[in-house]
Amino acid sequence: PRKEGMRLIHTIAVLGGDARQRYLAGLLRESDFTVRTFAVPGLTDTAPSVQRAVQNADAVCLPTPAVRSGSITGFETLTPAQLLSCLDESTVLFGGGLGAFKTLLQKTNTPHYDFLQSTTLALENAALTAEGALCLALQAMPEALQDAFVLVTGFGRIGKSLARKLRALGANVTLTTRRPDQFSTIEQLSCTPDETGVYRQSLSQYACIFNTVPAPVFSAEQIRSLSGACVYIELASSPGGIAPDAKKPELYIPAPGLPGKTAPKTAAKLLFRAMLDSDFFSYQEAL
Repeated sequence: PRKEGMRLIHTIAVLGGDARQRYLAGLLRESDFTVRTFAVPGLTDTAPSVQRAVQNADAVCLPTPAVRSGSITGFETLTPAQLLSCLDESTVLFGGGLGAFKTLLQKTNTPHYDFLQSTTLALENAALTAEGALCLALQAMPEALQDAFVLVTGFGRIGKSLARKLRALGANVTLTTRRPDQFSTIEQLSCTPDETGVYRQSLSQYACIFNTVPAPVFSAEQIRSLSGACVYIELASSPGGIAPDAKKPELYIPAPGLPGKTAPKTAAKLLFRAMLDSDFFSYQEAL
């Protein structure tokens, strides 16, 4: 169903981001939408400024995540409030991980859709993230994942998907949660359960650690106990899983937003489908 007063979406401005935005713009054009682009990597700007790009647009598609360090991702000085001041009242705003931006959108009654509110998209995105994380691990580890001892912190979508893929490759997986009552569920995944932040299992045994928790879950002392050959892959967004006073491991790999780096075309297809499945597109538009 279309929200009352919502106009048909014909013109879409795609802003900033990474290669996902480039592929998304292509998919929208192939579906006969009029697409404007500005600051999209690999694409020529179709307008002289972001203000002109969004002027009279029926929809604006922001990156995932949409906001980073208080600015629209891909723009050092463009704040959410400044962007909103350029939009028509009926312009629909799409973006991933709108977070605190949602409060402003709701206050101004701006129609919006957060990609990450889609359960289906979140699950598919988690699978892409896990696949990309495995690729990083295979490139960085001097040993095979088969029979290696690895730690996955966080029992969310990414953690579960990653644990399943690691087990399929023959790794010995420890999967952590803050809730000991979930230990039996972890054991059903053929993984060893442990408590996030506590780590009853020795951290020195792990050849690779995948952190999915966006909060400090490793103290300085715990980081010091890691093997010097342990690869630490940071999948969580800021501030990450390592305490601010801790020295990062020698083999530390920051890897937020992996789908945009390792599988941008597939990730863009997921975003495109989520847009068309939202309430803001009519059946006729999606043809």
